[in-house]
Amino acid sequence: PYVSLFALIKFSKHCSK
Repeated sequence: PYVSLFALIKFSKHCSK
């Protein structure tokens, strides 16, 4: 579950619009 959270955060930061 933690991995999913990390991936989401990373994606969110990359797609910070």
